[in-house]
Amino acid sequence: VMNPKTGEIVTLANYPDFDPNAYQKEKDIRVFNNSAIFDLYEPGSTFKVLQIAAGIDAGKITPGMTFHDSGSIKIGNYTINNFENHAYGDLTVTQAIEKSDNVVMTQIAQLLGADLINNYFDRFGLRKLTGIDIARESENHIKPAKEWKEIDVATSGFGQGVTLTPIQLVTSIASLAN
Repeated sequence: VMNPKTGEIVTLANYPDFDPNAYQKEKDIRVFNNSAIFDLYEPGSTFKVLQIAAGIDAGKITPGMTFHDSGSIKIGNYTINNFENHAYGDLTVTQAIEKSDNVVMTQIAQLLGADLINNYFDRFGLRKLTGIDIARESENHIKPAKEWKEIDVATSGFGQGVTLTPIQLVTSIASLAN
């Protein structure tokens, strides 16, 4: 939990945990890593707000702009589906984020394109360390726009194919709250 006005970490917890009074008995050394700053993961739907913010800030979309969701969208040899293959029909951007709609998010990502998405990744600080005062923060490795394929653009819209640490995600989303 981060205070979005100051960046102060209010609460940070990890699981699995260990007994600090018997740390030498722990067999899984990974429990000693602070997963909030060390583990890279694909953020999935939690990432969608960043794509929406980028699109609105860049003037490419508005909250009331409408997209059509047929339940799936074909990108090259790949098919992207919504959860449980649900088709919602016409949705505004606001409705798409409310329903966590992958198909509309893919369309928005295509509208933004690799260069603009990557520009906002940099502006959100996703390619650099957050500066948290806890040792061993992991570096992120998001490939540059020139290396992206059409599927990379599409899946970035719903937080797949992009890896970051939980602290990077919290920090970037806190910038929206601020």
